[in-house]
Amino acid sequence: MLDWFAYVVNSNHKRRALRPDATQLSSDGFLLNVSYVLDCLCQPFMDSTFSKMSKIETDYLRRKPRVDIKPETKLNADQNASDEFYDVEVAGASNFISEIFFLTLAAHHYGTEASNTMLKTLEKDVKYLQEQMVKLEGERSKIVSTSQKCMGCD
Repeated sequence: MLDWFAYVVNSNHKRRALRPDATQLSSDGFLLNVSYVLDCLCQPFMDSTFSKMSKIETDYLRRKPRVDIKPETKLNADQNASDEFYDVEVAGASNFISEIFFLTLAAHHYGTEASNTMLKTLEKDVKYLQEQMVKLEGERSKIVSTSQKCMGCD
């Protein structure tokens, strides 16, 4: 089950790209459902007092993680520094809580956050198109009068 969730998450990391190819990626609805299921799996350890936060291993990403973060943009390091850091593998195996936590984090990053980003872009596009429509409506009377003058030119 964890491998399947990891496959879904890792297959959709391009959803955060500037121009994602929707034909190669999962739909918003599918990833929203995956995020919901993962959220439900997190409920037992994500309580309001954060009493079980210590069970989430901070070394998860250095222990053969199911979530592949190598293609992600780095803010505080270049690719070489990142590769050097993650090439040093920490001994041991990750627990179930850490696996679910990081899968859920990735599902939200590639699913709901990508959808929100796309929605904001669409809102900007709609606003721009509405402004253009108002400008064109204002020009309509000029275009109509010009075309009527041209019709009388024959």
